[in-house]
Amino acid sequence: MAAISKLKAKVGRGCQVVVRSLDRSLPLRVLFVLVAAYIVLIGVDRVDRLLPPPEPNCRGFLGCTARNIGALVAVENLESFSIIVVAFLYAIEARDRRKRKYYEAWQVIDHAAAAGVPTSYARVQALQDLNEGGVSLQGVDMPGADLEAIYLHGANLSEATLSATDLRRANLARANLQRAQLDTADLSGAQLKEANLAFANLASATLAGTQMKGADLRGANLSQANLAGADLQEAVLAAANLAGTSFRDANLRGANLVGARLVEGHFKRADFRGANLEGAILP
Repeated sequence: MAAISKLKAKVGRGCQVVVRSLDRSLPLRVLFVLVAAYIVLIGVDRVDRLLPPPEPNCRGFLGCTARNIGALVAVENLESFSIIVVAFLYAIEARDRRKRKYYEAWQVIDHAAAAGVPTSYARVQALQDLNEGGVSLQGVDMPGADLEAIYLHGANLSEATLSATDLRRANLARANLQRAQLDTADLSGAQLKEANLAFANLASATLAGTQMKGADLRGANLSQANLAGADLQEAVLAAANLAGTSFRDANLRGANLVGARLVEGHFKRADFRGANLEGAILP
């Protein structure tokens, strides 16, 4: 088993070296594609002929190889060869195309921030493209940005600066917003189901009607926030600062409020059935 593991590690390192070499050199990529295309055509040709006996005029390995290349590059095979070469080139350039796409997306985000433009549909699309490609948005700086109805499901926005940002009706379900700055942000009607908002700053944020079922808000600062009509079923609010927070008509069934600070809050028609308030600081 140890020998197999070592072999796998060596093969993995070898593949990484090959990939890095191909990334750095266009001529090497072209050569690789030509060789790969030739191998494919050789294989197709052999299968097509069901491995017939060698030609009587073929002498030696080099002679047979040269003869096969000549046959494959014949006029009737040029079209197939060209198609295979183009397909391989397109596939091998995919990494570079992705890198360029992501680089351009970051440029759009940076330019919008530098210009101080609150509303930028190009920025919204760039953020969605980056998240769709699995690119981390950790630490992104967009205070006051207009991101209404943006789709960032599962995004990594930990430690992001989103103060006073418009995130109304945004889809941030299962997003990582741990330690993010969201003070005075507007998240009305946003989807934050099972999102990680641990230790996030949501002071004076508007979260009216927000879907936050199962969200992790432990240690978060929600002082003076508006959570009217929010769905916080089974949410974790342990040790959260909820001083002066409005929970009017909010659903907190089964929520974990252990050690939370609830002084000066507004709880009219709030549903706390099954909630754990052990050690909570109540009005």
